[in-house]
Amino acid sequence: MKKTEETARELCRLDLLRIGLPEEEVRPLVGRFWPVLANEIRQGIVVGEWPFSEPEIQNLSKEYRALLNRWLPAKEQQVSDFPEPITGRA
Repeated sequence: MKKTEETARELCRLDLLRIGLPEEEVRPLVGRFWPVLANEIRQGIVVGEWPFSEPEIQNLSKEYRALLNRWLPAKEQQVSDFPEPITGRA
């Protein structure tokens, strides 16, 4: 889980920087939304501990998509095509 979290945090940071948010605003958002990216990475497979419930991930995913879509120019708003979160245990 540690490596997944590190990777998810970095991907989230890059997503948020890509939409133009300043680094100082990105840090707290990464702390909130990294589980969304970790969930995508793990694709519903849990190795070790997964501390987030299905409703938590669904709510965070909706918030994250809305945040990215709000900041992306209209022509780039392909973020809304994110697959629905995969939850559950293997």
